Amino acid sequence: MHVLKAPVRALAQRGMRYMAHLPPPPTTSPCHGVVVTGLGCISPLGFGVADSWAALLAGKTGTRKLEAHHLPPLHSHLLPQLPCKVAALVPPEQCEEALGTLDKEDRSKRSSLFMQYALLAAHEALSDAGLLPELANPRLRATTGVAIGTGMSSCNEIIEAWQLLVVDKMRRLSPFFVPKILPNMAAGAVGIK
Repeated sequence: MHVLKAPVRALAQRGMRYMAHLPPPPTTSPCHGVVVTGLGCISPLGFGVADSWAALLAGKTGTRKLEAHHLPPLHSHLLPQLPCKVAALVPPEQCEEALGTLDKEDRSKRSSLFMQYALLAAHEALSDAGLLPELANPRLRATTGVAIGTGMSSCNEIIEAWQLLVVDKMRRLSPFFVPKILPNMAAGAVGIK
């Protein structure tokens, strides 16, 4: 990981101090408030809120040089052709053990890696909030919401589907292709759980 230069780090710390002193945003109605009770994070800075926040405060960045072992085996030969060889990847060494804790159903061919990351982050957020045992209560489940920010879904599925289409093997395209690439499926998978 790279360390940000001192002026950038100082600017980030000044921004955090500024944000800490801001008053909370006004609510439109006292009956419609939102309470964030727990946080979960899987990012290129690390697995979990604590690791990500510590790396951020230390001025580290999650970008790294893209190497062949970062790509799926079918795509590793394309690395020399890529014009940009810098990527912000979730550290696989930190997440592999956590991915093993998911149910078989969650790790099936029906869910993309980004959906599995969302399930892990949601589990961390619920643990942080102390809500895991309480979610057995149907009333609490009905009043608990999911908000997940997803910029993009899994590109691997799109590339693999394109490769099947190019070689006229469209019949091998999974019926789960579209659900696996929809960005809102991460929130959907968490909401269903």
